[in-house]
Amino acid sequence: MKRLIALILASVMMLFALASCDKKKDKEPIDLASLVVAKTEHYEIDGAMYAFFLYDFVGQYSSYLPYYGYNVELSLREQTAECPLAEGKTWFEFFAEMANSYIDECLSQAEAAYDASFELKEEEMAEIKNYISELQANAVENGYKNLDELLAAYYIEGVTAETYEKCIMLQQLTYSYMNSRAEDIEYTDDDLTKYRLDHPEKFLMIDIIQYGFFAEYDTDATEDEITAACEAAKKKAEDFVKKNKTVEAFKNGIVELENAGEDTTESPSVILSKYLLDAEYYDADEAATDAKKPYYEWAYSTDRKAGDTFVLEEAYQDGEKYYTVSCIVTPAYYYDYLTKDCRHILFYVNNEETDEDKLAAAKAEALAKANSILDEFKNGNKTEDDFKALETKCLSDESAMEATAYYNVTKGYMVEEFENWIYGERKVGDCEIVETTYGYHIVYFIGDGLPAWKIDAKNGYISEIMTEYRDGLLETYKVTYDNEAIKNIP
Repeated sequence: MKRLIALILASVMMLFALASCDKKKDKEPIDLASLVVAKTEHYEIDGAMYAFFLYDFVGQYSSYLPYYGYNVELSLREQTAECPLAEGKTWFEFFAEMANSYIDECLSQAEAAYDASFELKEEEMAEIKNYISELQANAVENGYKNLDELLAAYYIEGVTAETYEKCIMLQQLTYSYMNSRAEDIEYTDDDLTKYRLDHPEKFLMIDIIQYGFFAEYDTDATEDEITAACEAAKKKAEDFVKKNKTVEAFKNGIVELENAGEDTTESPSVILSKYLLDAEYYDADEAATDAKKPYYEWAYSTDRKAGDTFVLEEAYQDGEKYYTVSCIVTPAYYYDYLTKDCRHILFYVNNEETDEDKLAAAKAEALAKANSILDEFKNGNKTEDDFKALETKCLSDESAMEATAYYNVTKGYMVEEFENWIYGERKVGDCEIVETTYGYHIVYFIGDGLPAWKIDAKNGYISEIMTEYRDGLLETYKVTYDNEAIKNIP
């Protein structure tokens, strides 16, 4: 819930005059909220809501628009977009298409929620209202009369606090409903295994070394000279793999070639880092092309073993040929490391504080709190239930910013220091303080989780089902638009 609100509302503070540049001072303002521009059986999008969604997309693209000829002195309707994706449309037409697509999804999902008698929870609605109250106060603190004035400045006049609340309530409804649908999807290990086999580009990988031999000839070379140069490059490549039939020999051969004739040589590790490909994923698109097909059939075959080599003829767009030699380091495999489960209590430190004394004081205070709670934990039974109780305590007295459990944490998900700790030599029940850019975490190690590939396969499997479901809703619940009403939106 909090994540969605943050994503939705963060855009407000990013928008600038670009989003409201086409307000006309010489015209009477239109009551946008009185216009019905889109509707389904049970839901409507009024003009102000439509403007919110449209100008939200403008805000998202605001940093790119100047590169495509956008003039802040003109309205969206008064200028043709100099963008290949826009195909000669005005900027308003371009962003209206985005808004329409988004509204189609929102309303079709809202209708599905209605038919399923799905409603927002009271705490979800309360959280949105509380946030808007906070935003109202922040608007006044920053010199605006009220939230309406702030929204008019960042969007257009007519987008009000009421508009804002309606849009976020709608977005939260669809977000929560679709999440609930995803959580209800059942799957078996066979389903996940099949998904992995059906999507090699996401799971199947090899470790490999590759090096290129290029034809050398002058720019004014004849066709015969070019052919001879290509044959020479091909022979060099073939001779190289014949001579270097092990992984180490292949590596040493590359280092020897790269350092040949150089006064100052690079270290082998620096050279090899250019040509070692760790965890190269299967590329379904390249594997289907005539040029790359032989390589992929060879590289990802179950017959491969370390030290196997291959020479592939390739060509640039201008037809110039070159020859890539490949050596298998690790044959095709699926990553199967175990994820980790842990709990943590975070004592936050704003490391962006520029005053060194203030930063040092904040760190000392956070660390002292962390040590105090860790001591309390160690003086107890040191169980997970004890840690949970401390989480509740720290959240209740607001001494910690976050206190929660993380299950099936994959590599790359957490910040480096946190990940290094949970993926270190841990045993169940280990509990220590870990410092990261966010402050000090007391981390409790629960144990190993599921194999990482199963987590990714589960997410992919569910995503495919939800995409199909989402597409089906668009067909089932059609949105009708009043284009004449939309013309009134500035």
